[in-house]
Amino acid sequence: MKNMKLGPDLFRSNELRAHIDGVFHMLVDTDSELNPSIPGQMKHLGADLYVPCNMQAFSIAVKEVPGLVIACIEVDYVPQLRDFVVSKFFLGASENTTNEAKPLDIDGETMRRFPIERYKRRVIQNWILQDLGMNRTPRWWLWENVMRWSDPTRHVRGAGLLDLERTARIYVAARYGDRDAHEAVADAFGISKSTAGRWIKKARDIGYIDNIPVY
Repeated sequence: MKNMKLGPDLFRSNELRAHIDGVFHMLVDTDSELNPSIPGQMKHLGADLYVPCNMQAFSIAVKEVPGLVIACIEVDYVPQLRDFVVSKFFLGASENTTNEAKPLDIDGETMRRFPIERYKRRVIQNWILQDLGMNRTPRWWLWENVMRWSDPTRHVRGAGLLDLERTARIYVAARYGDRDAHEAVADAFGISKSTAGRWIKKARDIGYIDNIPVY
């Protein structure tokens, strides 16, 4: 078992920023070399979106239990299962918890009700990366950051190819989020859910849902 760590140090944080645009606001790390050409390093989700096969996140507040944080959670993609699994999971008390506060009582029943699947999906969602191409520096673009700063674009005409590319990315990323994919596309473009469904179908017919070529 690897030693527990509570986040990347300054050197590692700068190293991650050199490879990933937008990772500066997140407390994350990975054992992956972030190179999809090396087997077992990156998982292609669809469109031009990837996640590392090893994803780590730190200091996540647990909404279901006030005062509790996930000190460290590690998620791996297991090819044999064709699924992501939680391989490491440590709980801790929030830094805001004072000495006078009552100690956290985490019993077996609380742990059985703990929504581990939800937090696993959150880690995956936060680690989704858009591939800008191997000749770009940095090569990767944090997809959550793209969506965070993208204003909804209201369309009065049909979707162009760039719209369909973005539709494919939103649809693929939504598989690992907590929103309906049609709703996510509709909100991003200011269109109805029925129109979003047609755009998703067009993106799939072109092949963008499966793969968007990166040059």
